Amino acid sequence: MSTNASALLLGGAGPLSFTYWITPSVSVVTSVFGDARDNASVTIMNGSATVWSGTMIHNTPAVTVLYDLFLGSIIIAKGTGFFLTIPTQMQPGNVIMSGQVTSPPNPQQPFTAQVASWPLTSTLTSAIKSFSGSKGGSKGGSKGGSKGGSKKGSGKKK
Repeated sequence: MSTNASALLLGGAGPLSFTYWITPSVSVVTSVFGDARDNASVTIMNGSATVWSGTMIHNTPAVTVLYDLFLGSIIIAKGTGFFLTIPTQMQPGNVIMSGQVTSPPNPQQPFTAQVASWPLTSTLTSAIKSFSGSKGGSKGGSKGGSKGGSKKGSGKKK
């Protein structure tokens, strides 16, 4: 099972897309959207086929798989949940998948993974906002600077 997710930043405050691979053919695709990046849609894929999907919003930050999903060599158990953490200035947003996965002949095993993680704003979003918000950059900063320093200690040696 994969331990990392790949992300596609689509620029601006547009949607973000993440793919987490459980097996070489089974993946969880997460799409994050909304101005505050506070909504997420998760889709379990078997190859190119959508097997299950659910959407989480800031008021309802969890969705649950309501039936067993038989996906080739694995089974994702009924009751597996996806949980949304909304990003803030202090913490990134993420989606956690938590449930039971069976990979025959092995018995059902607990499975928890962070299937997506993102900042409140991306570097690209911040750069675009900074560029569009500034008109020619800083003109002069502090005028004159510190000319004399502190008078204390600037006397001659005695």
